[in-house]
Amino acid sequence: MEQKVILLTGSSRGLGKATAIALAKENHKVYATMRNPSVVTDFDDVPNITLQQLDVTDNASIEAAVAEIIENEKRIDVVINNAGYALFSPVEMATERETFDQFNVNVFGVLRVMQRVLPQMRQQKSGHIINISSIAGIVSNPGLGIYCATKHAIEAISASLASTVFPWNIKVTVVQPGPTATNFFESMAIGSRLQESNPYEAFAKRYQERFSKIIQEGQPPEEVAELIASIIRMENPDFRYQTSPRLEELATRFVTDPTGNIWVNEQKENFSDWF
Repeated sequence: MEQKVILLTGSSRGLGKATAIALAKENHKVYATMRNPSVVTDFDDVPNITLQQLDVTDNASIEAAVAEIIENEKRIDVVINNAGYALFSPVEMATERETFDQFNVNVFGVLRVMQRVLPQMRQQKSGHIINISSIAGIVSNPGLGIYCATKHAIEAISASLASTVFPWNIKVTVVQPGPTATNFFESMAIGSRLQESNPYEAFAKRYQERFSKIIQEGQPPEEVAELIASIIRMENPDFRYQTSPRLEELATRFVTDPTGNIWVNEQKENFSDWF
């Protein structure tokens, strides 16, 4: 199998860490990027992984990282945009600052990285951009509306990009995990207005308790990483992949209901006694 040069964001833990290791085991040259590589030791004994500082909110950081990879390797074959986090807050309670910060990482960060690597991919007339979306990119739920909005944005941007860069043999794929057994819950930002008296107090308490359990029982990140590795091996991958049969069924049910009523009514029923 041909060795590929891969830039992976958000590599310090969770799905990013599992993906870096899975790709390195397939003999790819992985540049595992993160904000603070100096504090990460998990990759010390893993061959084919180079730690690289990259903050997706900082254009200068992105420029330096991408320029160094190109200088070292003369190419970038695959970019995996994985960096991101979730804001827990009912839409009404999310501050403008919290909403901007969520979009700054999850959407603008992806855009910054893609816009920096695409000139190199066009020059080499090949490339593959894999954006880690979420099943939340096609559905939404109470409490995570702003996060879901960022994943919907990634879906739209990726679909547009896929139909724009194909003349240069550049592929675009989105991957839609569901709950994954990582520290996603621990790293979730909690809306500041939820610390005050608010009409969603009972809902917020129950939601966080349930969400923590769902994450603990979620899909192993190694399974998602193996799917990503298999997508990279494919000559003609699909545009979109769900990471489990259950998510495929959910996606099918959602996209075949043009009214949107099925999902919204299910959510209303599920959470009707939480308020």
